[in-house]
Amino acid sequence: DRDVTGVQTCALPISISFTTPDSEVDVTNGSAITIRDIQLEEPAGVPADGVGWIVLINSTIVVDRMQSDTKTMSPIFGRGGDTITIRRSSFTGLAPFGTRLIADNCVFHSGSPGATASIDLTNSVLISAGIGINPPSTASFNSKIFNNTFFGGGVSCTVTGAVAQFTNNIFYNYTS
Repeated sequence: DRDVTGVQTCALPISISFTTPDSEVDVTNGSAITIRDIQLEEPAGVPADGVGWIVLINSTIVVDRMQSDTKTMSPIFGRGGDTITIRRSSFTGLAPFGTRLIADNCVFHSGSPGATASIDLTNSVLISAGIGINPPSTASFNSKIFNNTFFGGGVSCTVTGAVAQFTNNIFYNYTS
């Protein structure tokens, strides 16, 4: 495990290699981290009881150009009070999950991005995946789903006390 606190920026291309199934990177205590050009591949033998490879607690992460291939644990997982921003990234298998998720110009292959409060999804492609917007009734977070293409997936929306805006989305091969 590696803990990251404070404000960190990594501008060099990096590859995260987890050699054991119980490894993770923790971003905690109000930290803000930016990562660019990252490739994450899940090792064999990962048990299904983990939550994420990069775990946020009351922190913020900005990821630009991530390539992720995970089957058992989310590449980025927020445990509460977190904001996950991803841009120009591709996810095969599981997708990021957090309190607030912002995704722009991303491709999601078979995994659905998720959030417990709000999601802003723009200019992205979802293949065999959809999204669910189900914030708690006490949340006043608004979600925006603009200019996306869904192949074989859909949107589930249960919003009380918040607004979910949908504009210019395209749905292919979706049956309800």
